Amino acid sequence: MTKPKKAQDIPAPQNERVQRHVDGAIFSGELNYDAKEFTVTKIKNIPAQSVIKHRQLQAIRNYLTKTKGSQHSYTITINDQIPLLLNTTEVEQLVSELEAIDELLH
Repeated sequence: MTKPKKAQDIPAPQNERVQRHVDGAIFSGELNYDAKEFTVTKIKNIPAQSVIKHRQLQAIRNYLTKTKGSQHSYTITINDQIPLLLNTTEVEQLVSELEAIDELLH
């Protein structure tokens, strides 16, 4: 007969740090550390479902940082259907959130 395992005998899942929820003013979603990606679940309180790889996230952040002085607003398309206009303040907030997500993925 095998002896039943006690809780301390069962190894902790290796994916304890695999995901983490991020709740920002513009982007909310789940970080996946193993896959190095961010799944967007909300954009400004509008439900969304989009996966952004770490390198894509960096490219978006770099683009917004380089062009934020030359444009007054940006449009994000949610679920390939709903255009959402971001003003200058919201773009600055989004850049800040993308920087924070980028740091968490490192």
